[in-house]
Amino acid sequence: MARHEGGPRDPMNFEEAEEYVRRNGEVLPIPKLLGPDHIHCIDSRRTKKGIGYPGGMLGLTTTLFSGVHADAHEHVGGFKGFAQFLEGLFGGMSAHTDDEHEHDPSGCRGCGHMQSLMNNHGAYGFGSEHAEEVHSYSKGLKTRWREGTPGFSIFQYGGKANPRAVMHVDDPRDGHYISLPPNDGTNQVFVHNRGANHSILGDAVHFILGGLGDVFKSHPRDIYDDHIALTIDKLASDLPHFTVGHDGNKITVN
Repeated sequence: MARHEGGPRDPMNFEEAEEYVRRNGEVLPIPKLLGPDHIHCIDSRRTKKGIGYPGGMLGLTTTLFSGVHADAHEHVGGFKGFAQFLEGLFGGMSAHTDDEHEHDPSGCRGCGHMQSLMNNHGAYGFGSEHAEEVHSYSKGLKTRWREGTPGFSIFQYGGKANPRAVMHVDDPRDGHYISLPPNDGTNQVFVHNRGANHSILGDAVHFILGGLGDVFKSHPRDIYDDHIALTIDKLASDLPHFTVGHDGNKITVN
């Protein structure tokens, strides 16, 4: 596997951020049927195009479950039952690991966001018993991927994580998103598609309300903002932040 070590570890300045976005940013339509191959982690080692969500599709599932009221946990089947319900919405499930944890039975051992959530479940508003469920589910997810079950993927990122900035992407609101791979082989950044992710969460909530009823105590969009802040503080507290948007004519950086 190719190794993408990234550039120097010094923080990215504004001019470098603009150049990175100019070279790598692209406005693409959000797929009408989002699946496991479209939603990827914000991890700076990822080179593939896609929507950047902390923890990928498994992280999306934990965000949604964090919004479920405790009184409804049994109704939705706990985390595992809830995740299986979402598998029907997205046509499967995906997560990621890395070269270092290739042989670990967990499908998300190499994911900084998921490890932060499971190790600091109280801060993320995620009960310890559900953190154990996530761990168990991630092992089953990796097993299904190894068995070739359609719709189930474990992405494996190679090389050393060496991010130089955090990119908050405010995507256009016309069914498009800004594709910005976190790693272009020269530099690495954390990228999360805040705009697209808020939209995806809203659509998922609508689907869940129709299938399971009103099980939410908080809207997952608000939980997403809390979770991404916790993860960035954990993994990138010393890095500069840039906001990437679109002014109707071109991609912009602030």
